Amino acid sequence: MHLVPAERADRRAIDGHRVCDAVAAIGEPDHVRAWAERFSLLSDPGRLALLMALRQTGPLAVSDLAIATSRARARPTRAVSASG
Repeated sequence: MHLVPAERADRRAIDGHRVCDAVAAIGEPDHVRAWAERFSLLSDPGRLALLMALRQTGPLAVSDLAIATSRARARPTRAVSASG
């Protein structure tokens, strides 16, 4: 278990090779924080609805996004600009 940090090396693993694979996949804490920030955009149901709509349709006018997501016209504009 060569990739396990020293403070956890005394723990008994069922499959040490897979533990090392998991540690390698997680990577550095800054890498994890960057992904957490990206995924935080999805925690807002309105933003998630916008992204789901755009994934399906591709570019779409803000007014059409507002209709599709039951939002006021200004809200999609703010949500998209806040995520950029």
